[in-house]
Amino acid sequence: MLEVMTRRYYRIRELGSISFHRLDGQAFAVAGYRGVVTAALSPAEQAALAGNYAMGPAVMTIIAGEQGMTAQLTGQPPIKLEALGKRELRTVGVDARLSFEEKDGRIARVILHQNGRTIPFERKP
Repeated sequence: MLEVMTRRYYRIRELGSISFHRLDGQAFAVAGYRGVVTAALSPAEQAALAGNYAMGPAVMTIIAGEQGMTAQLTGQPPIKLEALGKRELRTVGVDARLSFEEKDGRIARVILHQNGRTIPFERKP
């Protein structure tokens, strides 16, 4: 049940339904998920999100290219991204999402939401 609610809260997967069952006296919950609805970002919108963001020594690099967008953390392989909205992306194959915050009309930071944690990365100049 905790996993179901965590996924719903962080909008990692859209929850369709929750049903409760009993098997051999043991109760358990089963979640039904809907497909994730992705958004299309223009090349200009992708370029506005692309860049390097830092949190201490860790750097997250977001790249917008012809094959779509990717994110890469220091020492890790790149991960494909899909847009959920103009300022929110989800990772493909990893349960995480990225939300972007603006300051003075420019993207100032990205927040990584993963495993119940919220980790801010500030945009590097």
